[in-house]
Amino acid sequence: MQLTNDVVQVLTPNEMREIRRLAGWTLKRLSASSRISITQLSQYECGKNGLRVDQVELCKRLLLRAAAEREQMISKLFPPTSEGTMGSGWSHVTQIA
Repeated sequence: MQLTNDVVQVLTPNEMREIRRLAGWTLKRLSASSRISITQLSQYECGKNGLRVDQVELCKRLLLRAAAEREQMISKLFPPTSEGTMGSGWSHVTQIA
């Protein structure tokens, strides 16, 4: 058996919580998609318990995909303007004094 120096980049508990929030997912939704209990996920995010590397990798894949899909939806609602910045989507709204 040959050992390698490959480092598996996994999500820290804080990173998992932040990406989950950016993706708009609850612990319940992540639990349903990953088949990891809500309790285990919550304890991992709070730093109280660990998950196996394969479980963290699964959560990472699911959450990054969900975050990318959410970003695409937002981009469709607020397409880039001619200046290359994201449009506000509110240019037609007038202020009432």
